[in-house]
Amino acid sequence: MFEKKQQDMLDYIEKYADAQHLSEHEKSELLTRKKQELVEEKRKYEEQRKMNLELFDYKYDKGAKPDNSKAKSIIEKLKQKGYKAFLIDELKIINALGKGIKDISSSYFSKGYEIVTSGTFFFNCAPLGTVITNNQKPLETKEPKAIKRGGVAVLKSGVINLKQCNSNSVEKIKELFCDNPVIGDITFPEISERDEVSEFLGGGGLLVDKGKKISSQELFIVQLFDQIKDPKKKANKDGIEADQFRKTYHIVIAEYDELVYLIFPAYKHYKKGFNLQEDLCELGFSYVIKFDGGKGLYISPNPFPPKNNEDEEYKNVEYGKDNPSGFAIKVVKL
Repeated sequence: MFEKKQQDMLDYIEKYADAQHLSEHEKSELLTRKKQELVEEKRKYEEQRKMNLELFDYKYDKGAKPDNSKAKSIIEKLKQKGYKAFLIDELKIINALGKGIKDISSSYFSKGYEIVTSGTFFFNCAPLGTVITNNQKPLETKEPKAIKRGGVAVLKSGVINLKQCNSNSVEKIKELFCDNPVIGDITFPEISERDEVSEFLGGGGLLVDKGKKISSQELFIVQLFDQIKDPKKKANKDGIEADQFRKTYHIVIAEYDELVYLIFPAYKHYKKGFNLQEDLCELGFSYVIKFDGGKGLYISPNPFPPKNNEDEEYKNVEYGKDNPSGFAIKVVKL
């Protein structure tokens, strides 16, 4: 980019010299002087660029300890509202390749993951959202309803990004969710290359975006949540009342104060999508994405908190076991 601007400047000076009828000697002197100025300008540009890169050198430190006091506080507040929550240390996207998450959960437990959950909505064993993993061919959904829904991306650094999608395309998703700092009109590929999207799961219901509740109308018109339980009835135009947000267990990935949590209703504390949105927005969550039914939830047989009856109840539920996508999670021990 900078070199092009330099060449454009030299071309302009040459045209200027011709318009002023300068001699070849005068024209050569003018161009030589300007080239020297541009060389110095480029040197300063490179120095500034190096300084900017150092300022933005924010390598994600997996060893860095989160603010446990804040995490404990928000988890306690969620508990008071009838939720269980875990601060996510590591998240992996699952593409079960036609199997259900229950069938493969034990393979993740053997790798140290403590929780395996349902992922995005699905139909005929196919996820209704694009799925990217770091060891399988990406699955790019053709489902138009998923285009503007919520997605969760895991970057190469381990950072987890939550936001609204703008496409089902793998290429466009990677462009949208990567961290690519920009100053003015100058981008910094050194950083974006270091922190590209490694894994992704789309098709979730984005309920809170940048700390603001998504309207029921937007859930219906933009995210296309119009499913009804009774096929004889007309589509429900009140998006928050769509069947996907009915009163039941739900899997939620949410961000609070730059930390990402797994949240689901506590045992027998069934919640509607409306409750999730109201409760988590009130507590100050910046992003809230609801995925498929929370009964597709499997907790490692190795206690991570100590076993209790509540966890045992969750391990015995079966709805959602056939979901072909999901999340494998390692939690922060608080």
